[in-house]
Amino acid sequence: MDFLPPSLTAPWPAETDLETKLRHDVDRMEALERGVAAAQTASSTDRLTGLPNRTALNKTVLDLYEREEGSAGSALIMMDIDDFKALNSRYGTQNGSRLLKKLADLFRKSIKKHDFVARTDGDEFTFLFANVGMQEAMAIAERLRNSVEDNVVFATSDTRQNAKLTVSLGVALSADAATASQLQANARIALHAAQSNRRLPVQAFGR
Repeated sequence: MDFLPPSLTAPWPAETDLETKLRHDVDRMEALERGVAAAQTASSTDRLTGLPNRTALNKTVLDLYEREEGSAGSALIMMDIDDFKALNSRYGTQNGSRLLKKLADLFRKSIKKHDFVARTDGDEFTFLFANVGMQEAMAIAERLRNSVEDNVVFATSDTRQNAKLTVSLGVALSADAATASQLQANARIALHAAQSNRRLPVQAFGR
């Protein structure tokens, strides 16, 4: 073997070229996969708060109904900040953005790992809680309302008085809806009922 010519012991140029091309193709595929994953994350994430957005909520609720136990025991809660447009107009959108970020941080800490929260509109947040009935769902909604109204103010440069927040919430059970879209529609009906009667800021669909 010591007497083999160098041409037989060195890699063939064609094999070296093929290995380089394969390595380049693998790197390119991995980069494309990372790009797709990043795009999917961006399309399902609210840019301001970092929470999931409506697209992510729709997928999560649809997945719930596609699972065998999907329509058995979950609650959807929609929350809307009362008079947010007026607060935004009076104190500025920058303060409004700060408020939404603060609420997002509060809600992240308020839910368990297997539950879900999304920012689904300008001043609307939607929660999905698993394995709860109506009584527990209403109690959760009340706790969410209290956590906002007792701990969050609309921080402004107006030193006379910061604006206190109030919120309205609508609660709907997956057991009362045959489809994912119906569950969201039921929660919105309950939310509208709460917005129409500020003395009862937490309303349940069909109750």
